[in-house]
Amino acid sequence: MNFFLRFQFKNPGKFFTFFSLFSCLSFASLPLYAEKHPMYSFLETDHQPLDTDRLYPAASGGDPFVMYLLSRYSTEGNYIIHKLKTMENLSFMKNGKIPDYWFSRGKTKEGSLRSLQVIGHEGNHVITSHTAVYDKDTKKFDTSIEPRSNVHWMAYYMGERKRIFVKKTKTFPSREIRKKLPSFITKNSDSKKVVGTGKNYYEIYIYPSNINPSTQSSGIYGLVDEFNSYYHGKRVVLDMYRYCLKEKPFPAAEKVWGVFLQENHSNYLAYFEFKLYILTYFLYAKDNHPGIYKALIQNKPLIAAFLMADQNHKNLIKEFADLEKRVKEDVASMGIKVEEKGDDMLSLGGEYVVHDFHAIKNYNQVLESPPYKKMEQFLQEDLWKD
Repeated sequence: MNFFLRFQFKNPGKFFTFFSLFSCLSFASLPLYAEKHPMYSFLETDHQPLDTDRLYPAASGGDPFVMYLLSRYSTEGNYIIHKLKTMENLSFMKNGKIPDYWFSRGKTKEGSLRSLQVIGHEGNHVITSHTAVYDKDTKKFDTSIEPRSNVHWMAYYMGERKRIFVKKTKTFPSREIRKKLPSFITKNSDSKKVVGTGKNYYEIYIYPSNINPSTQSSGIYGLVDEFNSYYHGKRVVLDMYRYCLKEKPFPAAEKVWGVFLQENHSNYLAYFEFKLYILTYFLYAKDNHPGIYKALIQNKPLIAAFLMADQNHKNLIKEFADLEKRVKEDVASMGIKVEEKGDDMLSLGGEYVVHDFHAIKNYNQVLESPPYKKMEQFLQEDLWKD
């Protein structure tokens, strides 16, 4: 299949060509795993009741408009934000207050919309790797103990109130894998810039990575955590389609859908970039740390968490591709000019949406190369055979 899937339709005598992110994944329209795949056996459902009547007020560090959006339009965002309430005595929450930087995009409607992916991403980190001490026997967390005590377990949240509990094994810092990464990443040309940091994913999570994120201290366990957290950030943003459709937050349609499409496009490179980092970690470990590699591939819950996060990303890309096509057609039917500006920019009546198709193509070419496809197939299929 061609890398870009083109959609064409007429609008006042003109043809417009649209490129779909979905076409990067030629198999994404099909179920990737059978329903009885062994990885599903590691899912555990969270049965703890959520006090959904207690939304964070502004005085508790939250933006009430954001809380309204999450509770009304995003099932997963609503779960994450309320799950945090059960951890309000952890010191970083500062007496139940959500950290202010989660709302750093401003308190306007546009700023709140742009804050949602941060809340989904960072909130998932908390309920995954910072939920204090997990007692495997009772399947409960002790939220009276500081999260840094929980150095041996990860509780990857996979959606629909289900998690996979993973016990960590020995790792090496992720900065080591830079030796195996392609030059288009290490020269910082195609790694995604992170808003407000002046740095890109590679600089923050791989090298030099001076802020000591979990991708260094926990190696691949931290990479999978980031991979999964970028999914949850995207999930919350995509859930705002109904909000944009029903409540029309801005007077101009091109502004409504420009912001919606931009916030969705802004994080899709993360799927390809972090998947490449994770598979590179396995490949590098196999060649340079055989003992660590053996323990990693024997850690079936870890592999299951990675595979499920991968499928969640693919399903979301398919969902977004369908919605993006619909948005473009609807906007064009209003008489608003819709046109591609080169390979990486879309204009909706002068409201510009920047995407990362060029960079995604580079990452996808590496992921489709024989060493990466072979490792992916091993993790998906061969590893689970009796």
